[in-house]
Amino acid sequence: MTLLRLSLATAAVALLCNCDMFDMPKKMDGLSTQMQSTNNAIHLQVLQGALNDMFDSKHTQYLSPPYGMMTGGKTFADNASENELMAEIDLLLKQIDGEQPDASLMVGGKWPDDVVASVDHDKTVKLFAVMIIGAFASQDMVNQVVNTEILSGGLYSDTASSFLEARSLGIHDIMLEGQLLTKPLDDPEKLTQAVDYAQDLDDIAALPFSSKLELKTSGMLSPSDNVDDTFDATQSVAIWAQIDSAFDTDLKAQFRIPAMKELRVRVQQACRVKGNWDSKKQQCSPTLMK
Repeated sequence: MTLLRLSLATAAVALLCNCDMFDMPKKMDGLSTQMQSTNNAIHLQVLQGALNDMFDSKHTQYLSPPYGMMTGGKTFADNASENELMAEIDLLLKQIDGEQPDASLMVGGKWPDDVVASVDHDKTVKLFAVMIIGAFASQDMVNQVVNTEILSGGLYSDTASSFLEARSLGIHDIMLEGQLLTKPLDDPEKLTQAVDYAQDLDDIAALPFSSKLELKTSGMLSPSDNVDDTFDATQSVAIWAQIDSAFDTDLKAQFRIPAMKELRVRVQQACRVKGNWDSKKQQCSPTLMK
């Protein structure tokens, strides 16, 4: 190859390289966009899969308590953004109150018993879904809901009040009374979980507007199936007392370690703050002290 041809070839290679270098940022931007699109699609698949699992008929046949719905509910609560979570809660509550079966199913102006049972069961499933998602929501998520929806007057400000009351019901009625407290709190994991749930209830009680929190439904075909609950700031009192007692009655001997003593100090401090500390017996009382 002559010197001239070699120079021309080198220049051509350099030009191609420079073109590739100039195109590289565009290519990287395109790749980043594709990756983001893929991640978004996977995210939405996770959320939809969680909802499908939660509402699967094999998980909703028996609701006392709704154990089958918990896996899907936790997955949804763990992965949804604040807006996604509140949009789903808002939809479920609207479906409970707004959806009605076709009027052609009425007999003599009334809904047959089987229609009432089927429709109200489906609506109760949706109500439990709101409670379960609420119970599994992280405290950080709850803080986002409070700041975004209630304090800042967000799109779901009214729904947020119902969500917080549903969270308290989910924690107290399902997670604690319906599951965790049905068996002895005999190891550190159970005790720690119970303490965290009780603290979650007190965190709601500490909100300046907690007395106004309520969860009401009006769409059940049988009026007795509707709920009308307002937040009870004292519901954690008996829970704290049961947890405190468990350190003496339930906790296995091999787990009576310094870390558990520290946890009990936290429990008893919570009772002092709550107002159910019995100074004479040096223990948490199941009722508020006068």
